[in-house]
Amino acid sequence: MIRHALRTDETVRINSAIASTESLSPPDAAGWNAIVASFADASYDQTSAYGYAVWGKERVRHLIVRKKGEAVAAAQAILFRPAGLPRGLAYVKNGPLWISKGGKPEPGNYDLVLETLVNELVIASRLYLVVQPPAHPESSALATAALRRAGFRLR
Repeated sequence: MIRHALRTDETVRINSAIASTESLSPPDAAGWNAIVASFADASYDQTSAYGYAVWGKERVRHLIVRKKGEAVAAAQAILFRPAGLPRGLAYVKNGPLWISKGGKPEPGNYDLVLETLVNELVIASRLYLVVQPPAHPESSALATAALRRAGFRLR
């Protein structure tokens, strides 16, 4: 099981013919929770109720990957920007979400959400990115492989 994965540099390109991305900031709680509920690998750590209560709404960022208008992957990231430091940290705990209810794991969707996280948080926002995927019996090995392909350092 991967405990954390870290990514700090390089941009990646999402093929816009395959998928589109959406970043919700400030987040829409009701809309986000409906998206979370559509995934089999959903976790309370990825709900807006948990994120807002524990970290505060101003630190929460939601990213969604859609194919043909349908959410195929999503992640709630918690942002930390310590004063006086050149870069902050984005933490995705028990995410990203990528296994649709009633569906099978599609590694391509995990790759797309990782690309989105890197582009939005590492490149555009200049944050270090830590991903702690959930321990899921069907998807842990697939998540590990995708994180390695995406250039994350596993620890």
